[in-house]
Amino acid sequence: MISPDPDITRLLDRMEKRGLTSRSGDSKEGRAIFTRTTEDGRAILEKLDKPVQEFHRKRLAHLDRNRIRSLIQWLEAARSRIRFFMSYNRYHDNSLNIGGPRECQATH
Repeated sequence: MISPDPDITRLLDRMEKRGLTSRSGDSKEGRAIFTRTTEDGRAILEKLDKPVQEFHRKRLAHLDRNRIRSLIQWLEAARSRIRFFMSYNRYHDNSLNIGGPRECQATH
């Protein structure tokens, strides 16, 4: 999810008020905040696991196994690329500059 900080902050505020998350500061970097899912939050996530999996199963039912594997490879490549740039930007200029599709190799 990519969203402006104030939106994320408000979402986390609401989740914390409902007892679904907890937050703590990072002593190394004063700006960083760690958010953890509480036991109540995990209980809700567990209830959502099966319905969400079923939703995805229905939406992808038209794809054969090879296309599913290809989709997984593309998504894993995209996630890896995003993690790399998020990590890089944490220590550099904070601008998210994700390369084009040539960087994501997947079989068709």
